[in-house]
Amino acid sequence: MTGKPVMSELTKAFPYTLLLAGTTMLVVVLVTFVLGGLAARSPHTWIDRAVATFCLAGAAVPTFWLGLLLIDLFAVRLHLLPSSGLANPAGLILPTVALAIAIAPPYIKILRAALIEASQREFVRAARARGVSDALIFAKHTLRDSLIPLVTILGVSLGSLLGGTVIVEITFGIPGVGKLAVEGLARR
Repeated sequence: MTGKPVMSELTKAFPYTLLLAGTTMLVVVLVTFVLGGLAARSPHTWIDRAVATFCLAGAAVPTFWLGLLLIDLFAVRLHLLPSSGLANPAGLILPTVALAIAIAPPYIKILRAALIEASQREFVRAARARGVSDALIFAKHTLRDSLIPLVTILGVSLGSLLGGTVIVEITFGIPGVGKLAVEGLARR
């Protein structure tokens, strides 16, 4: 199409995809720890139900539609963020948020369940009986024990995250591998 080798085109596009996937994974981890921790610390309360509602909505809404809603709200109506491209770092905010909202729900649910399960284990009850503070029990025992399933799932799904950036790259005009692949398919 361009007369250049395919590998040179891929090496130009891959850093954009990697940047989007990396920032999304950082946001997903942050959101997972905040919302999963909140839901696990207060199970069966309004906080837990609000987090569950966020997870349900995030998993149900298609990424491209969420991206279009974010563009409409923050770029078109409020004029706060750019609608496309990566001319400045603010251009990465909307695509990262769109991907993170779509990707985070399973991680939040896994962390919540693992934290609740770990908080009911014998060593946690023994630490409470010894008078160890709740914050120390959470940081040293409960959280550490709960990270095993979360880290496993995060590592396994990193590849699917790179594949999932295709729609977001097209929606937000990011010149990554996904956009390159779709342009190649469109031009045969």
